[in-house]
Amino acid sequence: MANKTLEKLAHGDLPLDFNWNSQTYPGIPLESCIPTISSVKNIEIVAEDLRDGLHGISEYPSIEKMEKYVEALFKLGVRAMTVGIYPGEKNRIDKIIKELLVYMGKKYQSVTPIVLSLATKESMEWLGECKKLNKNLNAIVFMGTAPSRLLVEEWERKFILDKLAWAVDLAVRKYKVKVIGATEHTTQTPPDFLRAIITTFVKNGAGFFCVADTIGTARPEGAVRIVKFVKKVLHELKADDVKVDWHGHDDLGNGVGNALAAIGAGANRVHTVARGIGERAGNTQMEAILLNCMEIAREKKQTLPWNPNVLDDVLRLYDEITQTPVPSHGPLGKRAFSTSLGIHTSAMLKAKNIADESKINRRYKKLTARLEDMAQRIYTALDPKSVGRTRDIYVGPWSGRSTVHLAYVGMGGDPNELTVEIVEHVLTTAKKLGRELTNEELKKLLNNK
Repeated sequence: MANKTLEKLAHGDLPLDFNWNSQTYPGIPLESCIPTISSVKNIEIVAEDLRDGLHGISEYPSIEKMEKYVEALFKLGVRAMTVGIYPGEKNRIDKIIKELLVYMGKKYQSVTPIVLSLATKESMEWLGECKKLNKNLNAIVFMGTAPSRLLVEEWERKFILDKLAWAVDLAVRKYKVKVIGATEHTTQTPPDFLRAIITTFVKNGAGFFCVADTIGTARPEGAVRIVKFVKKVLHELKADDVKVDWHGHDDLGNGVGNALAAIGAGANRVHTVARGIGERAGNTQMEAILLNCMEIAREKKQTLPWNPNVLDDVLRLYDEITQTPVPSHGPLGKRAFSTSLGIHTSAMLKAKNIADESKINRRYKKLTARLEDMAQRIYTALDPKSVGRTRDIYVGPWSGRSTVHLAYVGMGGDPNELTVEIVEHVLTTAKKLGRELTNEELKKLLNNK
């Protein structure tokens, strides 16, 4: 096969993947796009946690753990969940996927489970088996479409279009499954071929089209261009009711930025994974997308259909299920609401004192809520309580007196009880140790006052 391909290449040009970030093409300008309230208020999350997020973990979760996580996602407000991909011959994973579909069908009838199916006879038969277990089942039907993939597989474009047409028609007509048309390497697929692919999906009954940045090669400008192109093609096909999904990876660190750009460009749904884990560099990070969208809504005094109070619980459960360590940094990481820096705590303590004073003086009653919000957010983008967390104040080498006072308030104490000597002793101890004091060390030092 390799020799045949090399011989073919020797008499022609090497086919190159299309670069949606920079290559020009008629009617597809280079541009940027910022998500607004109009683009985020109806956005849906497709949770890939129990499929793409499980790639690379040490052990595939038990059915009991999967069921528990479905419940957690449901409480968060997620209503579309990808639960598996065709696993080949019958095995443990196949058994768990099917058991999960039965469980979801009985307990969560408002949830749409999704499975991935290759455009092959065996995979499509498996899809038919899955449909019998859950009437709400949707399927992502896909093939690889980048020129590099066609080259190594020795596929022709017509072969791909014919296979996709057959598979979608079978899923829709015979199995009565709603299809999400997709390709691997969508963000590397040339516009003319992508147009033909979208047309094939739509004409054969697909109700969604998923743009997959399979190897995370896109940048925000590329995400915007390709989403707008897909929507333009759908409009020309008089298929504006077909929803557009964005599925991204984080190989270049653009997972969240690309997803937000795709939302701004008109994508209807974004595929995410808690903590952003998964294949290679990982998937688009769920918590970052939710937090950004909710902040956009908050700024316009609107709400979105997710429950942020349980978000931290969802993340911790996923850490447990996947047996991955809790990240120290990043959105909702261990230290997301932690500080020991004196410059920060000084402003935080002053903001708290202003808010407390407004509570006492009735003349400023209307200001109190705004001042309390400012006090919580003056050195963090989020109020920790809004996502089920608390603010953690530590004392370390970069701390000041305000840090000790604020830490003591967090312990339920009155900072006026602390003498200058006690505060200086705490700060001197932290500087000598060259690190942040543990809670136990700090409590011991403060209790000796």
